[in-house]
Amino acid sequence: MSIVEEYRKKVATSEKHYQRAVRVLPGGVTHDIRSLAPFPIYVDRASGSRKWDVDGNEYIDYWMAHGGLLLGHNPPQVTRAVQEQVTKGAHFGACHLLEVEWAELIAEMVPSAEMVRFTNSGTEAVMLALKLARAHTGKDKIIKLEGGFHGWSDYVQIGGGLTPPYDIPVSLGIPTAVQETVLLSPPHDADFILDLLRRHRDVACVLVEPGGGVVSRGPSSKAYLERLREMTAQYGVVLIFDEVVSGFRYAPGGCQEYWGVIPDLTVLGKIVAGGMPGAGAVAGKREIMELLARKGIPERDRYRRVEHQGTYNAAPPAAAAGVTTLKIIKEGQVIPRAHRAGERLRQGLNQVFERQGLKCCAYGRASIVPLLYNHHCPLMDSCPKIDCTYDYLELNKFDPRILQNLRYSLILQGIDILPVALLVSSAHSDEDLDRTVAAFDETMARLKREGII
Repeated sequence: MSIVEEYRKKVATSEKHYQRAVRVLPGGVTHDIRSLAPFPIYVDRASGSRKWDVDGNEYIDYWMAHGGLLLGHNPPQVTRAVQEQVTKGAHFGACHLLEVEWAELIAEMVPSAEMVRFTNSGTEAVMLALKLARAHTGKDKIIKLEGGFHGWSDYVQIGGGLTPPYDIPVSLGIPTAVQETVLLSPPHDADFILDLLRRHRDVACVLVEPGGGVVSRGPSSKAYLERLREMTAQYGVVLIFDEVVSGFRYAPGGCQEYWGVIPDLTVLGKIVAGGMPGAGAVAGKREIMELLARKGIPERDRYRRVEHQGTYNAAPPAAAAGVTTLKIIKEGQVIPRAHRAGERLRQGLNQVFERQGLKCCAYGRASIVPLLYNHHCPLMDSCPKIDCTYDYLELNKFDPRILQNLRYSLILQGIDILPVALLVSSAHSDEDLDRTVAAFDETMARLKREGII
């Protein structure tokens, strides 16, 4: 049988659920990245590094709630904290002590976090950070990197996605007026951003992922970030770090602690609440964050303030998960364990690629392991497999056939990964990692035999 035929046979019950889903869910999914032709798998439960689908198949999981589960699925301490909180109440429609403790932990751990405002997601946090930057500077334009992913709001879907041209938004429905306020820069090109700042004096902020995301679409060096910090300070522009993925993975204080470069505002999500739904945050300088505060001065509160609501901001169950998760991270054992797992996986995968004579690469830092397939990198023989400053699309050509068949084959062997990366948790054991490397070995051999890669 072909790979896809074997896949359909193994996860046949998922196909039945997908046939139900397409009647009521556009495309049959609730997040674009979960699409997989002819149908995705449906998961029933998860624990630690594993998850089980509706057919009872077990998988070593590298989605990890899109990167949010640094501790793995259902860590006992976090689960107990959420259960205990739910018995007290899931929503009070009022302030509560956990939100204060949660904010205090973030302020203690994240260097830029003088004050914190919670949101319901990373996307919402980016939206709020951009609004704060525009309010603080009195300017309208933002600079972001081509291909950088920061959620699905109008501003960041300009120049987003994996497919150029970047001057055309990745989505329909974005007003032309919004497009005119976004300036794009190629990744890793500080001189380009400096030229934009010189030519456009109405720039409010520069938005970047300091860890580079999962597809080599962002800064990947201390020198680059230091130049951004210097230039934005010189031109009175707010520097925003999107640490939705990298926050609490690179270090307890995120990439800004790891690189030693402090932004004005930081966007957090996913891990900030231990992977619980409905969590994100903006943290940053007091003078900017205070724009959210009501001061009891009618003229100021009506005309010189940033308005922000959110029924589920800092909802008690998310706050309970967040407080517990951050306390565990602060103990100092989780991040080094996840880092070691990420490095073991990178080394193992690159040995597979080299042994099979494939121009593929596992790179990155910390517990994020991005992948390039069938590329032609000028540093192929000398690259340390850490920082990748070359354009992702130029290297990878983004071949959907490779990505689909790779996932089919890995699922057949009990491994589930994002299409372009593996997100490792502290729950992944050496056995998990070795099994994953062996599955890649078999998968790459099969894709070679069938002429897919």
